[in-house]
Amino acid sequence: MALHWIFEFKKGQRLTLDGRILECPRDNRFIASWNPVNSKLKISSHFKDQFPKIVEDYPKFIVAGFHIMRDVYPDGETVEERLQELAEFLKSLKDSGVSIHVELASIRFPRVRKGVLEMVLPVSDSVGMNEVELSWFAEDLGIDHEDEIIRSDPESVLKALRVLRDRTGLSRIHFHTLGYYMVLSERPEEE
Repeated sequence: MALHWIFEFKKGQRLTLDGRILECPRDNRFIASWNPVNSKLKISSHFKDQFPKIVEDYPKFIVAGFHIMRDVYPDGETVEERLQELAEFLKSLKDSGVSIHVELASIRFPRVRKGVLEMVLPVSDSVGMNEVELSWFAEDLGIDHEDEIIRSDPESVLKALRVLRDRTGLSRIHFHTLGYYMVLSERPEEE
């Protein structure tokens, strides 16, 4: 069994819990995930063997689920080992002409974010992220505007997106927040 729930709520929304009234200070979302089977993002050997035979019918590939990964698994395997295997598979798809899109969710563990930043994004074409995810990557990249990014200040967001693009080589970054949507693209005429 696996759970993947996304709850979105508005500023001022109230919830009564155990007799206490909780009020949301800003628009936000809460993602609840529990998926012990897929927490390693392991791609089945059958899929790896068979997908290249039909790859021309599927020009785009989306990967997500990094938010449920661990730094170190109970069996001793590390997130770097898992991401290296995933990155090698993604690179083989990209070499076959498949466009790779990574969709992020709030990755709490810095070691997991670092692995995604250094191993997965450089072999991908595009990424989708929100203000929280971008602020954490900005911190990891040494950008000092996390507060402005969290508030979705467009100038700070654009600066961070450019640094992320330059660092990873991504050709397209989708930034989505509850206030607006921004795309940084090498081919803006296609947008």
